[in-house]
Amino acid sequence: MPKNTTFVSFLLDETGSMQSVQAKTVDGFNSYVETLQKDAADMVFSLVSFNSNETSQRYIAEPLDAVTPLSHAAYCPAAMTPLIDASVKIIKATDDAATAREPSDHQPLDQTTIEPRSRPTKGRVRG
Repeated sequence: MPKNTTFVSFLLDETGSMQSVQAKTVDGFNSYVETLQKDAADMVFSLVSFNSNETSQRYIAEPLDAVTPLSHAAYCPAAMTPLIDASVKIIKATDDAATAREPSDHQPLDQTTIEPRSRPTKGRVRG
């Protein structure tokens, strides 16, 4: 039976508009990761943060037990919002990680994008 690894990719907005909700964002992120860690069967986690100064790949397809809580000091909202660029980078990084794990059995991934100011959307990533 093929192994069904779940890839969770989190795109973290670290732009200036997030300054007013900095503490809530860190606490919410940590709560989300903690929930995943409790339920993690076969799951890996990617975290990419972005603003117009840089896009940081903090974790790419790492086991959930390797993901540490985000500190308030490590989350520093600044600059502008290049959301499309950051979205493409995390989708590509997740796809590359999935391909590297199981190149012959690579199936399309279900991708859920959640943005705080809009409804969740679903899409497919090339397999």
